[in-house]
Amino acid sequence: MRDEEGGQPRLYHLNAKSPDALLLAERFHLQPRDIVYVDVADIVRFNRVIANIQPTWSLLNTVSGVRYPLFGGRQ
Repeated sequence: MRDEEGGQPRLYHLNAKSPDALLLAERFHLQPRDIVYVDVADIVRFNRVIANIQPTWSLLNTVSGVRYPLFGGRQ
């Protein structure tokens, strides 16, 4: 949605957890070329962090179990 005088885009943030916001959303009409962005849930953000950490943890876990024959099989 754009301002009438300046043509600047307006940004609205809707917290769908709030009952008041849901009531307001029912009266909010979208216009052609409006963009709706739906953010991810908190659990998805957590899973992304874990997915970024997991390869490094797996590599360190694998390396820690390696036996070095040069040192008599000890680390």
